[in-house]
Amino acid sequence: MPRAPTDVAATGGYSSIAVSWSAPAPNGVTITGYRGSASPGPATCTAGPSATGCVIGAEAGTAYTVSVVALSAGGSSPASGPSPSVVPSAPVVSPTPPDTKLPLGTGNGPISSAAPGESLLVTGTGYAPYSSVTIAVYSSPQVLASVQADRRGDFEQPVTVPNGLRPGTHSFVAAGVDRNGRLRALRLDLTVARSSGGGSLPITGPAVLWLIVGGFALTLAGVAMRLVRRQ
Repeated sequence: MPRAPTDVAATGGYSSIAVSWSAPAPNGVTITGYRGSASPGPATCTAGPSATGCVIGAEAGTAYTVSVVALSAGGSSPASGPSPSVVPSAPVVSPTPPDTKLPLGTGNGPISSAAPGESLLVTGTGYAPYSSVTIAVYSSPQVLASVQADRRGDFEQPVTVPNGLRPGTHSFVAAGVDRNGRLRALRLDLTVARSSGGGSLPITGPAVLWLIVGGFALTLAGVAMRLVRRQ
């Protein structure tokens, strides 16, 4: 088996950890790759035999150390010593919605409008596994939730359309990083309707017809009563 990698270092990024190492002596075997493991787990990253680094998805605000093993056909090396502790930061919420064509999904399929106070299930894919994703709504950015992607880099998160949003078009954005630590943003533009003031709904259609019929019947009854009194 190969010897353990050395000089393992870790750098905290947005919802991710960049790991680096120095290759060990092969110890008579061919090194086929490397695997970095975060503690606490279960996030990992893998790299080829000539690589000296990889990126691990991580939860923002949590302290991690990382160890690395060298891989070979005969098995893996002992784990390296742990890196110094690092704390990844949350994705930055930009002052304006990111210019992206990557769609943010919903549990109800494609939608184009929502009402203040309505609950939406937003969904996204393509993030670093186990990394933090921040969900915000624009025009002025308002953070609605933070969620951790699963082992595939996917998430589902319920959010509530804020009651204070003005009527018009607003962008719902999920910001995080992909498997390579690059910023990734999904966007859904929705028309937010005016919040109902609790007033009564307008009466239309068949209801109007029955009101007319009812009013006409009451009028005939009144006429009949007056004729009876005159007799």
